[in-house]
Amino acid sequence: MTEAVAEWAHVVRLDRNEAAHELKGDPELAYAYAHFLKIFIEVAFELPHRIKDVQQHRHQMHHRKTGRSNAS
Repeated sequence: MTEAVAEWAHVVRLDRNEAAHELKGDPELAYAYAHFLKIFIEVAFELPHRIKDVQQHRHQMHHRKTGRSNAS
């Protein structure tokens, strides 16, 4: 995680706590935070799986091209 993302995550956490205790919030900030969290979840959890899938596909294509089986 980059320093900027870590700092932003900290700000989101602090603002969330403040809004929860005061029982009020800013709709624009809520949208921005939700958008940030969506992107963060995609990068942190979905992207590694997508990368693995592409690597596996690449590996399979290489073996087909060289005539090797996947077991080797």
